[in-house]
Amino acid sequence: PGGAGAPPVPPGVAPGPAPPRRWTEHRAPDGRSYWNDGARSTYAKPEELMTPMERADASTRWRENRAPDGRVYYYHQDTRETRWSLPDDLRLAREAAARAQSAIAAAAAARSSSPAPPPPAAAAAASAGPSTGSPNAGTSARPRVPRPRDPNAPPRVYADREEAKAAFKELLEDFEIRAGAKWDETAKQIAADERFGALKTIGDKKQCFNEYQTQRSKHEREAKRLADKAARADFTAMLDERWREFGVEDPSTARHRPRLRDHADAIAGSEDPRWSAVKDPRDREDLFRSFCDALRVKLRDEKKKN
Repeated sequence: PGGAGAPPVPPGVAPGPAPPRRWTEHRAPDGRSYWNDGARSTYAKPEELMTPMERADASTRWRENRAPDGRVYYYHQDTRETRWSLPDDLRLAREAAARAQSAIAAAAAARSSSPAPPPPAAAAAASAGPSTGSPNAGTSARPRVPRPRDPNAPPRVYADREEAKAAFKELLEDFEIRAGAKWDETAKQIAADERFGALKTIGDKKQCFNEYQTQRSKHEREAKRLADKAARADFTAMLDERWREFGVEDPSTARHRPRLRDHADAIAGSEDPRWSAVKDPRDREDLFRSFCDALRVKLRDEKKKN
C-alpha cells in the first residue's frame, strides 16, 4: 500500500488509520442541501462539519422546524411529539454548548492578552536597545500558525467549487475570524495559508467570506443569547443560595420590598463570579426584584403549610 516509493507494510502490522473523509456540500433538485464524501451521500450534515451549537442540537432527539406561518416548533424523532416551546433537553444542551464556547473564548482572550515569548532574533534585538524602525515595534502579537504550501508539492486540486469553498471557510474558522472582521485585514492575516488559494478570484474569495460572516454572525448571536441566559440563571441561583448571607430581609415579612442597591456592596464584596457575569446593572436589578417576589411567595406558602 502507499504511493510510489512507499515501503511495504510488514506482515502482521496493521495499516495506519484511513485518511479523514472530505465532505462536500451540494444542492438537490428540490433545494435541500446534501453532503457527499466520494463514497456516499447524506442529507444529514456530517458531525465533523457541524458548529458547536449544531452538535448540541444533534445530541438530543428533538429537531427544530419552521411552520408555514414562520413560527418555530420542535419535533421529537422517537415519540413524534411536537411543541412550540423549547424542550428542556434541547435548552440544556444549547446552554452547555454556549458555556463551553464562552470558556473557549475567555481562554483565547487570556492567551491573546499575554505577551508571547519573542523569538531569539527579537530577543537579541531587544537586548541591543530600542529600534527606530516600524511604528509597531515592541507590540506583541500572536498570529496563528498558517498551513504553508510545500513549494515542492504540486498545487492542491479540489474536486469542485463546493469543496474549495469548504476549505476556504475552514481556513477562516481556524483563524477564528469574527463576524465583524474586515476583508482587507483578514486577507493579510490568512494569505500565507495554502487554503487561501482554494478559490482563485478575489470575487469568489469575498463572496465566500461574506457567506461565512453571515453564518458566523448568526452563531455568535445565538451563543451570546444562550450565554446571557445561562448567566442570568446562575445569578438567580446565587441569590437563592446566599440571600441571607447578603443581608436580604425576609421578603415575606418585610414592610418594604428589598432593594438591590442596599445589598450590592455585600454581593460584590463576596467576589462571587456569578455577580460580575451579569454586566448590565438594569438586568441585575430586574433579576433581584424577580427573585425577591418569587421568594416572598415561596416563604409565605411554606409558613401556611407549617
